[in-house]
Amino acid sequence: MHHANWNSVYGTCLCWYNVLNATTSSILSASPYNFSSGLVGTAYLSPLIAAALGAVWSGWSTDKLAIRLARRNGGIREPEQRLWALLLSGILCCAGLILWGVGSAREIHWFGAVFGLGLLAFSVICGASITLSYAVDSFKVHTPSPHTVSPTVSNSICNRKSRAKP
Repeated sequence: MHHANWNSVYGTCLCWYNVLNATTSSILSASPYNFSSGLVGTAYLSPLIAAALGAVWSGWSTDKLAIRLARRNGGIREPEQRLWALLLSGILCCAGLILWGVGSAREIHWFGAVFGLGLLAFSVICGASITLSYAVDSFKVHTPSPHTVSPTVSNSICNRKSRAKP
């Protein structure tokens, strides 16, 4: 995966997290949910728990998966072996976006919408963490580079989207 490609995945994950934060209050405080500000805050328990689970999955579990795949590969560990864990993240991201976006538009039960928030938070944490780990594994000589470039690109993407006129 080219440096610019993983950087796009990382930036996109951060942008979706901003979308989650920007839309939560306006959706949950409006009809049919009519959550108070306290309940909107309580709804953030779902993304909080999911982010913690995503951190475990994208850290410890992904490392275990990479070690297992390295054993199957004759003991040779390659950075691309981490990318298999993104499959779960991609599937859960689609499910979370559908539950949160389409579900909220169709006025599904509040639990479905809040569960979608959790799925989205899980996938965003996994996507950002796994791609950053992949970048560090791939570009060991240039390790500071991904840490410098990623926030710059993601801020540029998010700032452009937030300044776009309707």
